[in-house]
Amino acid sequence: MIEYSYYKNEYNGKLDLDIFDEICPKACDVMKMYIMGFLSAEDLKTIAKLDFNKAICYQIDFMENMGLGVIHGDRTERDIKSVSTSGFVYSYEDHSQYEFVGNIPISSIASAYVKNELRVNGYLNRIYKQCKDPQDF
Repeated sequence: MIEYSYYKNEYNGKLDLDIFDEICPKACDVMKMYIMGFLSAEDLKTIAKLDFNKAICYQIDFMENMGLGVIHGDRTERDIKSVSTSGFVYSYEDHSQYEFVGNIPISSIASAYVKNELRVNGYLNRIYKQCKDPQDF
């Protein structure tokens, strides 16, 4: 979990403390589940040294921007693309460009930060780790 002081001072976040406190634990859980999707059980034991703070901050802002209902995987009023009154039909935005953990979308920039942190620390190089000889590629 990240501290509000990091969010405000290092990341330059704009949310007030009460909203941050509401979203932060959920954003941390979502990012933890997202990160776990890339790692083996053995790798999970060694990632404590990695820095995902900025990715979590981007996810916090993203979840707040999408509407707090997104925390529960709900569609929000910000997702509505159009409404028809005669048949009363809702049309929602297409969010297929996002990655998801359950029904919760992941910020594209948070995803990029996570993947970069994992890559530069050798966690996304599974094929290489499995090969004893580079000629095995």
